[in-house]
Amino acid sequence: MVRRPVRRRSQHRFFSHFINIVGVFLIPILLITFEIQPTSDLNLQFKQTKKEIPVLTKNIELEAKAFLVADSQTGQIIYQKNSHQSLPIASISKIIPTYFAFEALKKGQIHMDDQVKVDPKVAALSTQAGLSNVKLSASSTYSVQDLIYATLLSSANAGIMALSEHLAPLPEINQREQSFLKNLGINDFVIVNVNGLPNDMLGSLQNPETDMKADNQMSAASVATVAAKLVNDFPEVLKVSEQYNYTFKSGTAEEQKLENTNLLVKGGALADPNLEIVGLKTGTNDQGYSFVGTMKEGDNLITSVVLNSNSNESRFQQTKDYLQQFKQNYHLVRIDPNTNKNVKRACLTFKNQYDRSNVITNKINLWVPKDLTADDFHFKVDFDRDYFAKTKKPGLVLTLDLKAKTVQFLKTQDLKLYLR
Repeated sequence: MVRRPVRRRSQHRFFSHFINIVGVFLIPILLITFEIQPTSDLNLQFKQTKKEIPVLTKNIELEAKAFLVADSQTGQIIYQKNSHQSLPIASISKIIPTYFAFEALKKGQIHMDDQVKVDPKVAALSTQAGLSNVKLSASSTYSVQDLIYATLLSSANAGIMALSEHLAPLPEINQREQSFLKNLGINDFVIVNVNGLPNDMLGSLQNPETDMKADNQMSAASVATVAAKLVNDFPEVLKVSEQYNYTFKSGTAEEQKLENTNLLVKGGALADPNLEIVGLKTGTNDQGYSFVGTMKEGDNLITSVVLNSNSNESRFQQTKDYLQQFKQNYHLVRIDPNTNKNVKRACLTFKNQYDRSNVITNKINLWVPKDLTADDFHFKVDFDRDYFAKTKKPGLVLTLDLKAKTVQFLKTQDLKLYLR
């Protein structure tokens, strides 16, 4: 009978030690998690949930092998079909060396009125029957501006080679193209040359490091990523690609009238006055007819990609049909974390002291069906343990929870929030 109190004290001592041990680990976690103050060291960031807004497929027939529509700024994929299969892209390839040209222009390394001497082999290519070309002469020179217009409007194979050689030797440009794509996270490409012709059609200009019949390839998603990079970094390229015609070597004996191969720009045979198509590039080969387009929609740019359609007209008609449906059924929702009531509700649930006025961020921009509004987007807040582990500073994760299906992105929007 006298041993019972001793056993009770032993049990008490055991639980006391257990609570002390647990407290060593649990209390700091609780303090970290719940005692977060809105200071300049607090990081609050958005993360996308793995959900998707329903794609727009209403009344759309797409016979092209691959098709994709995305927001050029955010990378949000609005619609896709077979968009990750690497396919021949032909002259769409020219948007990569075009990027290098506009980059060199911005850096002052070249100028629009610079005169470019043409290699005799390149000049010979410009007269080859059956190829997209603007005739060039080795005994003449051509302005950078003329060569850019020839590339984007007439898809001049020799023109982009002459322009690229003005920047660096072609083997160096080819290597630079591959590095450029890898830096964008693109790995599904084959790059043979700057113009997109099959290697065996280039004669003495063939790339000796690849198969004789090799040609440039990329997926629709990758094409959209490159196109978005071009128009975002150098929007002035659209001042060229939106033109229906251009006078090449104006006022000289070599003057030529160029017409845009993009039939959707203003003045084109398939243009729609309700669709402001301002770019970007066509591509044609034995595999089919391809097109990467750029449409202005308010302050946003929409990228469309058609790969390997059945005819010249069908690539444009499919693009037009889809974009018409897109304008009729979708709208842009801008979610401002500083004013959105659902953001406030989520943050207050986590911590009453959260001050929404301290948030510094960009709005979240999403294309959604017109029956969805900003109030249909809900959020939750969690402690960001990864951020704390890296910085030893408290941080929060504000997660977007959509009342719809999943949003997919070519690249992630900048959804980080910082408190002052």
